[in-house]
Amino acid sequence: MIRIYHVEDSEIVRDQLRQALSAIPGIQLAGFAAGAPEACRQISLHIPDVVILDLQLEEGTGWDVVNCIKTKALPVRVIILSSLASQPFRDRAAQLGLSEFFDKFMESDQFLKTIEDLAASRTTKPR
Repeated sequence: MIRIYHVEDSEIVRDQLRQALSAIPGIQLAGFAAGAPEACRQISLHIPDVVILDLQLEEGTGWDVVNCIKTKALPVRVIILSSLASQPFRDRAAQLGLSEFFDKFMESDQFLKTIEDLAASRTTKPR
């Protein structure tokens, strides 16, 4: 079972992703936040396996959440799913050691395949 925490300011996108994730065996949605301060508090408290992270948030940015995770050395896999997907954003993510970056509108199929593969690999191996 993979516990996923979703950081996204759009309620519509959160609902769509919740529906998509609920169809994938081995996924548990651990919670969501619309802003960086709440995300940092909740991720630090619950330490999910994966954080799906938008870069543009109601309060703060996705980069603030990444900094929180890195500063606290939390053992969390971060997957960026954002409409801010131009090369400078991808380059910054790579500089921070984040290799999984998807445009939420153009690369949603690849994103879901990544999550499915992750869930399949985790459900066949003990944690």
